[in-house]
Amino acid sequence: MNEKKYLIIIPTKKIGGTNTSLNEFVTYLAKKRVNVDILCLDHQGNFIPDKCSILSEDMILKALISPKKAFFSANIKEKISISLLYLLQPLKYKLCCHELNKITNINEYDVIIAYEEGETTKFVSNIVFDKKIAWIHCDYMRLYEKKDIKIYKNYSKIICVSNTTRNNFIKCFPEFNNKTFRLYNLLNVDTILNKSKSVIDYKKDKFLIISVGRLDRVKQFDKLPIIAKQLKEKGLEFEWLLIGDGSRIYKKEILEEIERHSVNDYFKLIGEIKNPYPYMLLADLVVCSSISEACPYVIKEAMVLNKFIISNDFTSANEMLNEYTNSCICRLDKFCDAIFKIYVERRLEKKVLFNYENVNKNIEQEYDALFNL
Repeated sequence: MNEKKYLIIIPTKKIGGTNTSLNEFVTYLAKKRVNVDILCLDHQGNFIPDKCSILSEDMILKALISPKKAFFSANIKEKISISLLYLLQPLKYKLCCHELNKITNINEYDVIIAYEEGETTKFVSNIVFDKKIAWIHCDYMRLYEKKDIKIYKNYSKIICVSNTTRNNFIKCFPEFNNKTFRLYNLLNVDTILNKSKSVIDYKKDKFLIISVGRLDRVKQFDKLPIIAKQLKEKGLEFEWLLIGDGSRIYKKEILEEIERHSVNDYFKLIGEIKNPYPYMLLADLVVCSSISEACPYVIKEAMVLNKFIISNDFTSANEMLNEYTNSCICRLDKFCDAIFKIYVERRLEKKVLFNYENVNKNIEQEYDALFNL
């Protein structure tokens, strides 16, 4: 069997759910003897995927994502090209396609994948190539613009990471129903279980609640300190750790909320941690407070670790937790009562073991069929 070769294009190397899922996808492709090149438009971030080659950063392509940073880092010739990108907007993506052809020979690839929405998907849409895939990791109804139909008509397949995501995308673009597919993100169960056993410098001595994610308003982390205050007032002895990094402005707001509600000893923002799994393994409860998620990664990881999960009530949370009994879905304003009730009723001690390995095998079979591997 001849080995295949894929080119996957992503915006940045920032750590998050999308790039975490990409790493698992690349691992899956390696098992199927598919060679992968990753083109990262902006190398900002610490994400380093396994089992693939990362193409060198290019200042012209970086200007799609970070124009100011690219301009000030560029040489004279690159500065001229970057200026042209924004002076000649209708030709922007054609100029970038020309730049791509200088970096690599696209005819070497069997498939080109735009692995995230936005500039990445717009750019790949302009590449003259038969087998192009767009990957949707968001609720597209929040991004919808009618003119985007011109982008997606240039793709042979569109992949959405949940039924919720697919349904909302099709509401926006019903004409693409026949080429739009649902594929859940893969998880490397063994890796998560092994990493969860890593030794960390943390001693658990209280009821432990964990929240994990990038600091973004969609996660509603700024609304958690008041819930911590309510639990404190109920007399619950606990520690709530928020793991993640992101917007400095939003981080400041979260810290201000912690101060305002006097829960510094109860609710702690501990920043980005490359391996959050030992903390999740120690946790009595994993909390997902997002307004919405395409395919909530932290929920799936918590399922692998058989953690009790409380999630805000959004469609994909219901989809993910449909068969997972160790969970509670409710509105954010009910979190305090739900957490306290779960603690008092000792529901955490009556967990039903869940085998995520079987779920993952079924998902992998769907990948095999869709990619013909």
